Amino acid sequence: MYAEVALPGTGFKTFTYIIPPKLKSSIRPGVPVMVPLRNYSAVGVVMALSDKNPAKEKELKEISGLIDPVFTLTAKHLTLINWIADYYICPVGDVLKASFPPDVIGRTKMRVFASKKIPHEPKWNYVYERIRSKTEGYAYKKSKPIVSGVSNALVNKMIKAGFLYLSVDYRVQKPVARLFACIKPDIDISSSGQQLSSRRRELLELMWGYPSGMAVSKLVALGFSRALIEAMAEDGFLEIKAQYDSAIVSPKDDFLKDFVLNKDQKKAVESISESLEKNIVNTYLLFGITGSGKTQVYIEVARKALTMGKSVLILLPEISLTPQAIKRFSESLRCPIGIWHSRVTVAQRVDIYKRAKKGELRVILGVRSAVFAPLENLGLVVIDEEQDDLYKQSDPAPRYNARDVALMKAKIEGATTVMGSATPSMESFYNAEIGKYKLLRLPKRYGGAKLPRAYAIDLKNVEVNKKYWPLSEPFIDRICNNIADGKQVIILLNRRGYSGLLLCKGCGYIAICPDCQVAMTYHKPGGQLRCHFCGLAVKAPTICPECKGVSFDYRGIGTQKLEELLIEILGEKGIIRMDSDSTSRKGALEKIISTFEVGEKPVLLGTRMVTKGHHFPKVGLVGVVLADTGLHLPDFRASEKVFQLLVQFAGRAGRSGNSDGQGEFIVQTFDPSSGILEFATGQDYELFYRKELLHRRELGYPPFGKIIRVVFSGSDGSYTRWVARKSADEFTSNLKTGKILGPAPTRVFRLGKKYHYQVVLKGKFSADFKEWLKGFLGGGHSWQKKSVIIKIDVDPREMI
Repeated sequence: MYAEVALPGTGFKTFTYIIPPKLKSSIRPGVPVMVPLRNYSAVGVVMALSDKNPAKEKELKEISGLIDPVFTLTAKHLTLINWIADYYICPVGDVLKASFPPDVIGRTKMRVFASKKIPHEPKWNYVYERIRSKTEGYAYKKSKPIVSGVSNALVNKMIKAGFLYLSVDYRVQKPVARLFACIKPDIDISSSGQQLSSRRRELLELMWGYPSGMAVSKLVALGFSRALIEAMAEDGFLEIKAQYDSAIVSPKDDFLKDFVLNKDQKKAVESISESLEKNIVNTYLLFGITGSGKTQVYIEVARKALTMGKSVLILLPEISLTPQAIKRFSESLRCPIGIWHSRVTVAQRVDIYKRAKKGELRVILGVRSAVFAPLENLGLVVIDEEQDDLYKQSDPAPRYNARDVALMKAKIEGATTVMGSATPSMESFYNAEIGKYKLLRLPKRYGGAKLPRAYAIDLKNVEVNKKYWPLSEPFIDRICNNIADGKQVIILLNRRGYSGLLLCKGCGYIAICPDCQVAMTYHKPGGQLRCHFCGLAVKAPTICPECKGVSFDYRGIGTQKLEELLIEILGEKGIIRMDSDSTSRKGALEKIISTFEVGEKPVLLGTRMVTKGHHFPKVGLVGVVLADTGLHLPDFRASEKVFQLLVQFAGRAGRSGNSDGQGEFIVQTFDPSSGILEFATGQDYELFYRKELLHRRELGYPPFGKIIRVVFSGSDGSYTRWVARKSADEFTSNLKTGKILGPAPTRVFRLGKKYHYQVVLKGKFSADFKEWLKGFLGGGHSWQKKSVIIKIDVDPREMI
């Protein structure tokens, strides 16, 4: 019996292995197996079985063994994996890698051990004894020294000679148990005061402020010795418990009161509930204006699914939305919720994966990659802010859209899907119009709140103090008035850092990224210049490298500089900033959101992270500092993206429904007559949709046609361009119905020392053409060389 095994990073082919007799009863499609591959071991997944003798049977190797059976894929999961590989023209091994927690499949780590064969040559014997003395062996590496002071070439020679050997080091991470110290509830410091040393008393007073306990490691970091903590536990003052570092949120004891649904919410819940009860595979588009109560609809139908014994998957586009979502759902659903995103550790994700697979966890809330979570008896899939670009994976492959994968997952699993948005994607709203999805509307804000009044400030014709540019006088006045009225303000500037470029006043020198040839952004904390494309960070110069001048101009404005201006106007205690820099540390995002939510800071400044999904009832004003950014990019989705961003952001204001006022939405712009800005300030989605649809139909863009973007990257610009042209000719010859655009340089032509060109394919792509593309990617032509990397992106969200 033979097995076809798919492995990550090996292209579109699978590998045939012999199934040893002892494993015959355990091997079936979907089972992860450990196999030998060249000079290392790897974990792959069995895709098919065969009893036919392969042509080169003598060259075949046996499957080495199995891993934890909890990672075995069901037939439905395999169907989804194969669909993703086929639709996105991606090797199935790469899809498998994305579908498991990190490090479960792929190349395994190896360790070097000493064998029983002892070398006599002095140098070899020295290395042998060093390795033999370490019982756990040495990690086998290629890029770094295996044994310090010894060349890897020598170690490899000793392996080949049999003095050393390699062993597989396969370990899936497990949740880490941390020790927590809790104060005993019956301890009275005042009555025990005479018996306590000052240090013990200090520790107890600290612990009273943390009734749920504090990590022992944190207490040690604060200066309390481990011996002191353990002694106080022995004397009965403290209790030390081991707690696993988990990303599973337990249900809250203080549940939220049941909401009184309005008429439109009730209608939506009833329609979705009927689908759940009758086990009908329906997809609903919940089209509700900002603040209309879409989340409460999600909660009600999730409750319904759970009472029926089904599981629920809740997808959000980005991490910044998870803290408030976790709070809402954990207070409303009476069951544990697994949290899945990139800031959750590998061990925590493995724990969630295993619990979900065993049926112990019935709700998972997470971002894009959570779509692969193996929930048992899946009944409901919720996709919030379905239009968001962050659902699309850009690199590495598979370049999938989690929204579309979730739709297919629900179809395969027989689940109901609810997609929600105030600004649906053009494709989704069109599908609802033609009857592919069922359209549900929430046309009014919950609780009687009104949409905010919108104002456009023309920066060409308004007074702006040069000191505070680009904050106009009317904008500053509205900020101050709202704060004086006890309201909060959110300000959007979709550009992080301090300034867009560093310019020498003497000679005009501009700090350029040497790898990407674009201006580096100045970040004031740490005095760094950073490339926002390749990530290069260097110390900002104090002396110009060209003219030796010492006077620099910081051109452009980012969130760090705007924060300084606002502090100067409002005072330091009034501002909190939320961007990828300020939220990089663990727990920072949650702290920023909770600080603003309880009203400690009146002004929240941030990038697009602040624009959607958040519910802050005290916000009376939201303002866009520079609304023209992104409007004129060479991307057919540019208008749609700007419209969605502005409407979503406007929806953060005036959500309380109280008599405090309607809320305000201010847009600063150099072009107030722009049609997109007029649509956005009017918050008329359907008017925008009708106009944009005519444009899309005329040019054959989605939803009226499909797009495949092919990007060519290489260190030799001329050769990369030649390969792109040659490939475009091949595409033209093989694409029967469609259009080829390009090749053309990408917007950032040089990125990370490589040159980039793109070819865009428009049309309807047959199964035969997709199969041909797979062969093309496999390097079927002599002129295709590894020096040029070719990437295929089906349904791209970025065209530049």
